[in-house]
Amino acid sequence: MNNKEENIIFYIYLTIIIKLRIVKFKVNIFLSREVEGLAR
Repeated sequence: MNNKEENIIFYIYLTIIIKLRIVKFKVNIFLSREVEGLAR
């Protein structure tokens, strides 16, 4: 594998991790709002 291919794979991997973290963050906010709504 040459350097360019490794960089592309690393970039894709990094992008996936960032997207997953954003989704997880949004889900956590949504769930905390739902819990607050149910608590009332």
